[in-house]
Parts: sequence; C-alpha cells; structure tokens
Amino acid sequence: MQVENVRPQGGQTAVEALRQALIRPRGMEFHFAEVRLLSDEPCTFLPLEEFRSSDIATYYFFNFPESRFKPSEVCYDILASLEVAVLYAMEAPTVQTVVGLFPEAKVCSQTGLWLEQFAEAGHRSKETIPHFYVQIQEHQMLLALLQQGRLCFACNYAVSNDPDRLYYLLSVWKNMELDGEKHHCTMYGASDVLTANVRKYVRNVAFIA
Repeated sequence: MQVENVRPQGGQTAVEALRQALIRPRGMEFHFAEVRLLSDEPCTFLPLEEFRSSDIATYYFFNFPESRFKPSEVCYDILASLEVAVLYAMEAPTVQTVVGLFPEAKVCSQTGLWLEQFAEAGHRSKETIPHFYVQIQEHQMLLALLQQGRLCFACNYAVSNDPDRLYYLLSVWKNMELDGEKHHCTMYGASDVLTANVRKYVRNVAFIA
C-alpha cells in the first residue's frame, strides 16, 4: 500500500497539485487494474423505485440548496444490492484531470462504497437483527442501519466535534428504537473519547480504526 496526502503549495490550485502528484514517475510507472476517483462531498439517497437520472440535479440541490456545484457536476451511483441510489457531486476540472491521465477511471461516492462494505459485513456475520454502523470523517459522519444486507437508514451529518457526533448518534439510535443491550454498533475512525461515551449507552460496540 502506498498513501500520499497532496496539498496545494504556494499559489497552486487543488487540481494543479493533484495533476503534478499523478504525473510523477513513481506513480506513472505502475499499471493499475482499477482507478477510482472518490467524492467525499455531502451526499443524499434515493430509493431505486423513485430514481430518475434526469432528476438527479433537482434532488441534489433540494437537499443542498447552497451547494457550490453546477448541475452538470452532480453524479450518482446505483447500489443495486441495497436498492438505493447515492447522489453526490464532483468538480468537473478534477474529473477531467484524472480521466485525462487514466481514461478508465471511475468516479464514485466514498459513502456508497462504505454502505456496500457494511452490507458485506452484515452478510458475513449472518446477523438477523439490525446492525448500526458509524463512519467518522474530519467534517462529517455517516450513520447507517442495515439488517441482513438491507439498508434501513442512512444519513450523512456535517459535524466536526465529538459532542455533536455523540448527539446525532444517540438521536438516530433512539429514533430507530434500538436497544442498548440487544443491538450492535460498529464504529470506524472514532476517537477513544467518543467510543468510551458511546459505550455508556450501547453495550455491544466495536471500534475499528
């Protein structure tokens, strides 16, 4: 595994910094079986039965009316196994830069990949009761409830501190009528403080860095 965090230097734009990083010899010397450009922008969800590709911009801006993106930059992923579509956005210059270097690159939502991973974990565990998943990022948090691979609830919350994360987590837990003794919670990327506070209310909680 090779990981590199790239940040603009001086007067560079983010796209310029990205392109310079991608064309370095140590990156271009590899042949990639797959290239994905992941969006971690806020996203929303639609049941497949209500999904129309021609309406994705309308749905997206209804949920994010102050978004800086253009209608043409709204994208979607179909999660067929979960019977849901994920609507998100990606800046066109970023897509053009990556696809220009890697024509086979696929644009997709990071949230969609997580939901699919949660569903796979549920199938492997063979649990019959709902399982609660929490994915923590620096400025947002994904909460999802799945039962035997079926998506019951999912929502991204714009939040960047542990007290607010705990509030949203427990609010959804209560609204979904989950039992602190019976149901399980798996948390990804949570701090030790947040995990310790969740354990006060949820007995079966697992922490994964």
